[in-house]
Amino acid sequence: MQVKIRKPLKIFGKTFCIVSVLNGVCGIVVSSVAKSYEDSLLVDESLKSYKAFIPNLFYFLASVFIFTGILGIMVYSKMIKPFIIAFQIINFVLCISFLVIFILFLNKYNFIQAQLQYSNCQTGILKEVNTIFNKAKQIWCKDGASEYESCPCSIYNFSSWNQQQQILLLKKYGQIKPNGNKNLQNCYNIQSVIPNLSEYLQLLKSIESTYNCNGICDPGDLLYYFTNVNQVPPQQNSCFESIIVNILEWILIILTYSAISFSINIINILIYNLNKFFRLNLYQNATVLSDAELQNIRNQQRIENFTLNKLV
Repeated sequence: MQVKIRKPLKIFGKTFCIVSVLNGVCGIVVSSVAKSYEDSLLVDESLKSYKAFIPNLFYFLASVFIFTGILGIMVYSKMIKPFIIAFQIINFVLCISFLVIFILFLNKYNFIQAQLQYSNCQTGILKEVNTIFNKAKQIWCKDGASEYESCPCSIYNFSSWNQQQQILLLKKYGQIKPNGNKNLQNCYNIQSVIPNLSEYLQLLKSIESTYNCNGICDPGDLLYYFTNVNQVPPQQNSCFESIIVNILEWILIILTYSAISFSINIINILIYNLNKFFRLNLYQNATVLSDAELQNIRNQQRIENFTLNKLV
């Protein structure tokens, strides 16, 4: 019975080592996906710092996963002591690593999830971004004050807007000039209105182009601020939910892979130790059984000798 139990465990162990290799390959893909996210769109400063090293860390851990899977196949095929020790240690270290990452990002997920209640941006991680966006409204497509003369929009193509939107455009931006600017960043005084221009400008541009929206928490205008003013109007009037969902998606990628990797490591550790338990048990039973057989043979030999002596 024990031989029958141990053999499937050995096969199961090799199978999960193959799963480890495949999980390592997936980890490299996850690393690339995590790295492809635009840093500025994560908004939260701690997440930006995580973004700087987490994709590289995942790439390294995924490579170790592949190595461990191959090592495990060798361990189950040939019980070489150094390989066994290395297999157990690496699995344990990977297990702890992914558990730490999972706990860290679970806390971040809960923190970002809580930001959904701050949709008015009176507080929360988007408060400052919303303030900067509203400052930009002071100069974009406004006319009347001499300091803003170069900033009114240069709209010559109204075909992208429906009739109601065109009425609103003309009502809101009645002083549209043919020689005005094509986007906000061309306004000469934007530097004085938006501090740390390069950082915030990149963030606002990324938000606008990624989510096809205008406005952070407060409603935006009928026009984009950073693309050509004659292009189609924004599809959404606020970017708040899109920004939060994007951050949550990035965190979920990390959480999901960490949870799967942790589970695979735990199963690998359990399978190996079950194999070890049954292997030791078999060895002990085999020793007892061999002694009994030898004693039985000796007894039979004594009986045979006694019978032969009597006959003689």
